[in-house]
Amino acid sequence: MIDAGNALSQQDLQEAAAAIVAGAGVEDWSAFPSSKYALVYKHKSNIFLKCFLPRSGMETVKKFFRGSRCVRSIRGTDLLLNAGLQAPATIARGKTAGVEWLASQTARGVGVADFLAYLTTIDNDIGEKIRPRLMAELGRQIARLHQQKIVHGDLRPNNVMLYLKPSWSERLATGGEEILQLTFIDNERTRRYWPIIPRRERIRNLVQIMMISDRSLNQQERALFISSYSRYCPINTEAAAKLEHTVMAIANTRLTAKRYNELFDQVLPAVLERVQTTSDNHCD
Repeated sequence: MIDAGNALSQQDLQEAAAAIVAGAGVEDWSAFPSSKYALVYKHKSNIFLKCFLPRSGMETVKKFFRGSRCVRSIRGTDLLLNAGLQAPATIARGKTAGVEWLASQTARGVGVADFLAYLTTIDNDIGEKIRPRLMAELGRQIARLHQQKIVHGDLRPNNVMLYLKPSWSERLATGGEEILQLTFIDNERTRRYWPIIPRRERIRNLVQIMMISDRSLNQQERALFISSYSRYCPINTEAAAKLEHTVMAIANTRLTAKRYNELFDQVLPAVLERVQTTSDNHCD
């Protein structure tokens, strides 16, 4: 998988993974937030390295029938890329001390939830211009995903990376038309259903992407997302209305239960730090 354009060889990546799994420091690599079942590091050359830690005994069963987490992640990414969707391409894979690792390209930009939270800290007119376009494009891209019979395994909003070209600062300052590029990450559980996607899986993805505080996204913008999704899927008017009612009801219940709105001010500083430090996000 390694090509001449990459700054690191297979051996470089293997040695880095071994050091990370052993708990040692690795020059030019920095730790990245992740679940307790993975170690994720980013190289200065914008390569991500993910080490898949053991989860449970059931993982052995899943590995036997569906392949390891590393294999499933590569498969999910390839599924998206082959469908014409954006995902960070795999660079290399390997194994050290019984732990599989995967190296991939960096997805440009920042998570959708982080970007929407960031917009609350700047001129509100800018947010009012960008949010509707973003939600409409998000609906369109998820409709494309589902039209290909693909369901993302964990479609939380920060697992969709947003990149605005040529630069956020230029476009935000001038009010010009942005080119929105959305990239799907964390594709380990992404899979294709055949012949149709079960309704519960469709709803699950739509609810997952709605897990954004009301401080960042209002009800009209949420409805716009569902409307865009329904238009591109496509779904008839009656079915679209039922889908919107179901998704909004479930999402609002979960937002309340998980205190998204109450905790917004508490988590905002960490969000802004991620936005400012994310490489290549053009949010200067």
